[in-house]
Amino acid sequence: MSFKNYMDRVKRFYWYSPQEMRALFTAILMMSFMASFSEWGVGDVFNAKAGMFNWFNAFLIMGSAMLVQTSVQRFVALSSGFRGEFKVWYYGLFLGLIITFLTRGTVWWFLAPGGLVVYHLAVQRLGYYRYGLTKQAYGISSMSGPLANIVFALLLSFLVPFFPDNALLGKAIAINLWLGIVCMLPIPPLSGAHMFIFSRLAYVFTLGAMIGMAAMIALHMNLLIILLMGILLGWVAWFMFYLNFEKEYWEV
Repeated sequence: MSFKNYMDRVKRFYWYSPQEMRALFTAILMMSFMASFSEWGVGDVFNAKAGMFNWFNAFLIMGSAMLVQTSVQRFVALSSGFRGEFKVWYYGLFLGLIITFLTRGTVWWFLAPGGLVVYHLAVQRLGYYRYGLTKQAYGISSMSGPLANIVFALLLSFLVPFFPDNALLGKAIAINLWLGIVCMLPIPPLSGAHMFIFSRLAYVFTLGAMIGMAAMIALHMNLLIILLMGILLGWVAWFMFYLNFEKEYWEV
């Protein structure tokens, strides 16, 4: 596929529908409330003004994180001849809210907004694998979004030495890390479930690498250590999963 054809797909099929915009707004509103739940005052003293201000900041950060995730998923899906669409998961959002309330904001990071649904672009796919959705295309398109959140957090971490005391920067990094990791859980309709269905070994390696990178980013390690630990943990997870679960199936 030529670059010109790909840009034509993006121009025609990238845009969000009104239904998606409403779903994204709802998900971002709920998750940003969870992320700011413990910031509605100081200690046990409630402060509505401070809470609304922190909720607004969290809303902007969560909105940028969701835009990164869903945009990358759409771009990757279009490269395979499919149109991506965000589908909200209200059960996951309400479960996250319940956990946040029960822990009084300590565990705010169960960010499970929903996942990617793809639709076949028949006109765009004539001549090659003409009909049908492949598990590979669906899995890779879904996985690209959470991975993009980890990469975005990595890019934001480069700003920490210049703004060491910026609380919003730290919040943005934490939100992108947790959003990326939680969305990779193999729970339908989260993105990780589609990657798991495509290839369990590829899923385990990717999840392990993402957790390793996220941990190193949170510890403010340099880029080389972040990449090396991500790859190392990915291979360790792959090897352990293969020995304990996959080996007997491959030997049949």
